[in-house]
Amino acid sequence: MSRSLQLKVLLGLSTLLTAAGSALAQAQATAPLQLSPPTPGRVDDPPVIMNILVLLLVAALIVGAFLIPAKRGHQD
Repeated sequence: MSRSLQLKVLLGLSTLLTAAGSALAQAQATAPLQLSPPTPGRVDDPPVIMNILVLLLVAALIVGAFLIPAKRGHQD
């Protein structure tokens, strides 16, 4: 055997042994775990009135900002 063929065979064997060793080291699950979402303790009612008041306040601020006249000069 030539020297380069010996190196290729040695490299191939070392690669095979490295891959086999890492494959054996991987954990193998026996059965997949069944996960379930957590159940809530109690369901709270959302604060409907407060949400509507905040919505109206934000809408009033937006409309108020649009009603402010722009101060433009005569060169615009």
